[in-house]
Amino acid sequence: VSLVKYCTTTSSSCTPSTTVNGSSTNVTLSSNASAQRVCVQTIDNAGNTSSTTCSSAYSVDTTNPTISITNTSVTENSISVTVNGSDAHSGISEYRFSSNGGSSYTTVTTSNSSYTYTFTGLNSGTSYNIAVQSVDRSGRTSSRVTRSITTEEAGNTMQEILAEYNKSIRPN
Repeated sequence: VSLVKYCTTTSSSCTPSTTVNGSSTNVTLSSNASAQRVCVQTIDNAGNTSSTTCSSAYSVDTTNPTISITNTSVTENSISVTVNGSDAHSGISEYRFSSNGGSSYTTVTTSNSSYTYTFTGLNSGTSYNIAVQSVDRSGRTSSRVTRSITTEEAGNTMQEILAEYNKSIRPN
C-alpha cells in the first residue's frame, strides 16, 4: 500500500479524498446526532486502487441528558424518589442518587426512562438534601437536581398507645 485516502459521510458512501500521512490516522467525526460513516480506499505501489469500504454508522452525542424528580414519598426511616431521565441521542445508561446533596452518590445502571430509588435507614423527622443525576451511554452527565425532603416524625407504636390507655383506666 502506497497511499490511503478516507472521507466521512452521513450517506451510505462517499469518495475518499483526504490522504493519510503514514500508516494510520485518527478520524474525528463531526459533532451531530446523524449517523456518520468513515470510508476508506487504498492504492498500491503499482497504482491499483481498491474499492471503497465504509464503516458502520456512528453517531456523535454532544448533548447532556436531562433528569427531573417526578414523585417522592416518605416514611419515618425512608424516602422514595421517582425520576424521569431523557436523552435524545445515545439514551440513558444510569442514574445517580444522593441523600447528602451530592457529596456521594449511589449509582443504578438502567436504561429505563423512569426509575424509583428508595433511601433506607434514615432518621425520623430529619430533612435530607436529595440530589439526582442521569448519565447517558456516551458518558455525559445531566445537571444535578436537588430537593429537600423530610422524613415523617416518629409516632407512638400501638404498644405504647395501649400501655398509656391501660394506665389511665387502672386506679392507682
